[in-house]
Amino acid sequence: MVVPKCRIYNDASIDISSDGDLLACLVPVESTLSINLCIYSLEKKTFAQCFYVWTFGANAISVSLSSMARYIVVGLTSPRTSQNHIPPTTNESITIAQIFKLNERSKSTLPSLQHIRNIDVLRGDDYFSVNSIRWLPNSGEGLVYGTNRGHLVICRPRSKDSRSSNISHRSTTGTQTYPPRAGTLSIGTQTSDAPNLVLNVYN
Repeated sequence: MVVPKCRIYNDASIDISSDGDLLACLVPVESTLSINLCIYSLEKKTFAQCFYVWTFGANAISVSLSSMARYIVVGLTSPRTSQNHIPPTTNESITIAQIFKLNERSKSTLPSLQHIRNIDVLRGDDYFSVNSIRWLPNSGEGLVYGTNRGHLVICRPRSKDSRSSNISHRSTTGTQTYPPRAGTLSIGTQTSDAPNLVLNVYN
């Protein structure tokens, strides 16, 4: 047994690195509504040791390690609308995921997670929430996420020279585009800005 208790929403709420050395999962924090992202070792010498922890609210729902296990993306459910179910405005931006870098252990420091950026999208007229988000199989290809409205959206990196948003979004419905906006971390427990990162640096 690697972790005695974790929260499983679907098959995207647990992930194992492609080399089989790391396990990422969401672990409930006792007596709170918070959830810890925990990354454990599966290597023989350090089996079941927890190397990385980051605390979220109750809206963390999906985890995915990149192809080289250098980064992890955490999908976030959208906040509920009001009791009157007033539709959101078309220019409302929501954070659907956060990307973190796995900093390795050095002689002077322990392993740590570094927040790289948020993935923000315009919700549009259709209220939706992310069900899962995953890295595409090969390094630098981008991300794909699915929503509770049946959308499957592929996020591809753009050139560093592009003046527009550095991630392009394509939905299988062909009817909506979600331009992202990098911003300040507001859901995790630390604060960091990363406004100009290009997705193809993530491996």
